[in-house]
Amino acid sequence: MNVKELISMLEDCPDYLPVRLLINGAEDDENKWLTKLEFSGTGESGYEVCGEVRLIGNSVYHKENN
Repeated sequence: MNVKELISMLEDCPDYLPVRLLINGAEDDENKWLTKLEFSGTGESGYEVCGEVRLIGNSVYHKENN
């Protein structure tokens, strides 16, 4: 999935809902909430060939994150 596809999918969701992270095949015994987004652009150190977007989560949901 790329950023354009993610944005398209998110446009169909209510904008006030928190985002919970799930990992396919992993035990889902603890809720993890999206709390941060980071990215490295193509050409940066360590990302010379291809940049990436990182979704970072936390097991504690804070109301101010939504």
